[in-house]
Amino acid sequence: MGSDVDGACELSIAFGDEAGHAGHTLTHTTDGTVVTIDTSTQVPTLSLPVANGYMIAGNNSFMVSFTLPEAASPGTVQLSLVQEQGDSDGNNSHVITFASGFETQGTHSMMMPQLMSAAMSSHIDSVSPGDLVDGALYTAILSYQDQALNSASNGAQSGIKADLTVPTLTFVSISSNNAGSSSKATVGDTITVTVRASESINEPEVTIAGARGDEVKVSGGDANWTATYTVQGQDEDGAVSLAIEFSDVAGHICNGMPL
Repeated sequence: MGSDVDGACELSIAFGDEAGHAGHTLTHTTDGTVVTIDTSTQVPTLSLPVANGYMIAGNNSFMVSFTLPEAASPGTVQLSLVQEQGDSDGNNSHVITFASGFETQGTHSMMMPQLMSAAMSSHIDSVSPGDLVDGALYTAILSYQDQALNSASNGAQSGIKADLTVPTLTFVSISSNNAGSSSKATVGDTITVTVRASESINEPEVTIAGARGDEVKVSGGDANWTATYTVQGQDEDGAVSLAIEFSDVAGHICNGMPL
């Protein structure tokens, strides 16, 4: 009946014999069996990827994290990535079916590689063909059915951008303000490093002659940055060492690019 309340099914058995003896009313089974009324799948929570965030690939992966409020029926926990806008995705939508380890009640998290590599994970049973379209927006939908096989319930995040391109440095130069030669530097001279990236990046960490942090002043924005360092008396003679660490706004990280 529609008025039934979810939970353990209440039981009451009243009986008597033909002689009129009333038996003790039973409110439980004698063998310990129970039936639970379960009329709906509880709503899951999809925490990552976040709405209006990024899914990245290349030398990184994107994090997936979700919480199931109850155990799932086998083979029903799925993450669907449905394109909202961008260049046409011939494989839309992408469906990832998680393995049994991700079907239990509770929170489950993993780093998701590019989709065509994801099937190699022990946490994943299957992935529909094709990778995401670079620059396109997707909605991520986490769905499952409970063990009573009620209709599937889902949680979603929208406006997620697929960023599959790792940033690179397209131009790097180094010079000094030495009065005699811009390729020489002595104590008190300022060494300037100019950086241009293939896309907008966060403020880079630049190491000049082993100095970094507060000793190196970084300015600029978007794809164009400048770093300066003043030569100190303890600096060793020789070619100036240079390393640049940078990341884009999506989270691709390029560590310690030595030059």
